[in-house]
Amino acid sequence: MPHIQLTPAVPGVPASTRYSVLVNGQPSFTYMTTGPQEAEFTTGHTMSWTTFDTDGPVEVRIRRLDRPVSSVMVRPASAGCQAGVEDGEIRLRIERPGSLCVECDGELEHVLLLFAHELGTDLPDSSDPSVVRFEAGVHDVGKFYRLQPRTTYYLAPGAFLRGSLCGGGEGTRLIGRGVVSGAQYAWPGHLQEKNPERIDLARIEGDGLEVAGVTLVDSPYYVLIAHGRGVRVRGVKVLAWHYNTDAVSTGPDAVITDCFLRAGDDLLKPFVSGSRIERCVLWADRAAAFQLTWNARQDAGGSLVRDCDVIHHLPFCTRNNEWTGAVFWSWHGGTGHIHDLTFEDLRIEGRSPCLINLFLQRNPWSPQDGAWGRFSRLRFRNVSAEQPFLFPSRLLGHDAEHPIDDVIFENLRIAGVPVRGPADMNLQVNEHVRGLRFLE
Repeated sequence: MPHIQLTPAVPGVPASTRYSVLVNGQPSFTYMTTGPQEAEFTTGHTMSWTTFDTDGPVEVRIRRLDRPVSSVMVRPASAGCQAGVEDGEIRLRIERPGSLCVECDGELEHVLLLFAHELGTDLPDSSDPSVVRFEAGVHDVGKFYRLQPRTTYYLAPGAFLRGSLCGGGEGTRLIGRGVVSGAQYAWPGHLQEKNPERIDLARIEGDGLEVAGVTLVDSPYYVLIAHGRGVRVRGVKVLAWHYNTDAVSTGPDAVITDCFLRAGDDLLKPFVSGSRIERCVLWADRAAAFQLTWNARQDAGGSLVRDCDVIHHLPFCTRNNEWTGAVFWSWHGGTGHIHDLTFEDLRIEGRSPCLINLFLQRNPWSPQDGAWGRFSRLRFRNVSAEQPFLFPSRLLGHDAEHPIDDVIFENLRIAGVPVRGPADMNLQVNEHVRGLRFLE
């Protein structure tokens, strides 16, 4: 039998009222978060989740608490996790670490998330004086709890921090299986980037930062801002509902791997120079899965995104305007040249509004000085979409000197059909798009 480390019950933290979970016959504490009134599309929706570590395959039994289950879907499909229903309960086998979304009877409003980690990772030396440990239980750390440089903050399974984090410095680490919750803080309203009183759940800075394994939930604004060079974000889970809850924002040369991100705004920003993003599972309720800049003034690029799954993209949104997010999206009114971005081996499940929207156009937050940016050398390779998109995609350059240049779609498939030209993907382009190619 494999060794497993389960999440213990946490006094003071209510268990999910919708699901209970057994892992190899043992209970794993299941949390729940509920969409607030301001969430618009997802008000009253819930996400339940549990986290555990294992060094081998495990059998999971799931009971929906209000009624029996008739059918089940486990995403991402690429995980190859087969689930069945016996006597109204779900049974499945998890062969390897990863993030899974369990959907009962086709219902997206109340899902269960399973986060399986490799046993023995993210365990600091207990005798190291530079380690600050938060054991299982509730910890009221307060607003703007300051992290220190060259210090490891370890959140043990069952640790539940209420508050927000800031500070950091070179070598700061935030690791473990615990939770950081900002549920006690109100959403400040739309577009509060310049408001010094706004609360980001974790806003830290410093070269060589590491954030690994933790769950960041119910952020009142941006979720994880980790600025500095060479940041590592690994196995992090983001569950956020509000507008402006951008999931992960990093500095140059960041490595982001094996994360689960669901949020009410842009999830990832791979235009930041030298980013490498791999094996992430994404659910965007609003805006973009991959945001390719809002108004960058500096040139940036040279990033790679590979082997990721978009399990849902705007599933509750049916509007079509310039604000409607795409899987790949940018409303670029800045002066930066965004270049050399590669996206490969990506899988898009469910029904999404559109695949790509890139346009060079003024917006209320862009510089208004008359200068423009551009895009060039964008590669989309081995991208598949399970279903056709609801609305057209767009590539719209600004003028001959500020175009969208050298864009290649290679082995793009929509609903199993290869895309050989703009019409096959309902793509609108203008005269300022150059070097657009489709390869099989």
